[in-house]
Amino acid sequence: MTLMINRIRLKGWQLNMVALSLVLLMSSCEDFFISEVKNLKIPGSEPQLVVYSYISPQNTQLRVLIYRSVPYSLKPGDYIPVEGSADVFIAVKGEDFVKLEYDAERGYFSLPIEDFPVTENTRYLLKVETHDGDYTQAECYVPGYEIENPELTDIEEDQEWGNKIYRMKWRLTTKPGNQERYFRTGAFAFSYNIYKDEDGNLDTSRAFSRYVRLERGSWLFEDSEGGDYFYEGSYRIGGYSFYLDPDTGQPAYPHEHHYLTIDSVFLYATQTDYHYYRFHKSVNDYYYYGEDFPFAETVHIYTNMSNGLGVFGGFNRRTFFAAEIISEPSDNFFPWKED
Repeated sequence: MTLMINRIRLKGWQLNMVALSLVLLMSSCEDFFISEVKNLKIPGSEPQLVVYSYISPQNTQLRVLIYRSVPYSLKPGDYIPVEGSADVFIAVKGEDFVKLEYDAERGYFSLPIEDFPVTENTRYLLKVETHDGDYTQAECYVPGYEIENPELTDIEEDQEWGNKIYRMKWRLTTKPGNQERYFRTGAFAFSYNIYKDEDGNLDTSRAFSRYVRLERGSWLFEDSEGGDYFYEGSYRIGGYSFYLDPDTGQPAYPHEHHYLTIDSVFLYATQTDYHYYRFHKSVNDYYYYGEDFPFAETVHIYTNMSNGLGVFGGFNRRTFFAAEIISEPSDNFFPWKED
């Protein structure tokens, strides 16, 4: 028994000596590790060109936005924006390139559509060369339009939590095709804020468009054979708000509440190339579960830029008037005028 105990103690002593040796070895290399970590280049940590551009026959102007990615390892002072220090070219595949000009006021490169018409069923090339030696390029395809006019099949008014809601249904039909095609659809409403002036008359403070909240159907989808796709969405209006003066940040009409109302509804249907579809699909997947969902898998944001990030895509879009809505608020939507 005594012999067995001594052997066990001896093994324990040997293990302790090994552990101590490792600690001493690590501590002797501490300066080496610290110096190397400071100079370590993490894969993908270098800034990359980021390019965004979508072209369509419906464009009135070609636009290309160019940035640089900002890796987490960079300090703010280390970031060098591209701004106008680049040359940007576009071409029909197989033809000569045309140069875009930088718009310093708006921060993008542009070209009037009169100088470079975009046509359907055509492939295009985009290339970017920065003045400090970075280079990226991509190819896109502007598809034809194989969609029948979308149809608003139903719209009804409802009330929820004191607000008025319009519930809508519409149908989209794609024509038969002989290859995989990519589509995007949705609806938006033209809205405006109204208020009562000092004389009690209704007036408009601002007008804008806002997308209908999609509740059934996928706004991005693939199709190769053609068929009907059905959608449902809702648009909430109502509630009080103060319209702030953009110059002062104060309520433009401090004694009057504003009410959001609606004027008309539009449907849109877009046929896209693979790059446009795949990029938006990956971004949609990225945001699908939100930050609080712990089991979401890593999503790779799609890019077709060689030696860079971003997307150069083509699309063909139509917008259709769907319905006119007369939605004037009644007096009980406005509180009494404050003194």
